[in-house]
Amino acid sequence: FTTYEDTIAEYDAIFAEINAKTQGSFIAKHEQLGNGLNKVTYENGVVIYVNYGLSAASADGVTVDAMSYKVGGGNE
Repeated sequence: FTTYEDTIAEYDAIFAEINAKTQGSFIAKHEQLGNGLNKVTYENGVVIYVNYGLSAASADGVTVDAMSYKVGGGNE
């Protein structure tokens, strides 16, 4: 446990942030935008861009680093 304690805490904080923004809202749309970039739109307006690719990708004026994500929309 001590080996991964910091990593677990980091992921817990990430999941808590996303959950707080999407809790109680269903996925309204899932789009594959190309170059490994996906866009998930929730009923409440929250949008999550997930880049599964090995290089940065852009869509809708949003650039997401390789193997990363960005959260936007909703009640920011």
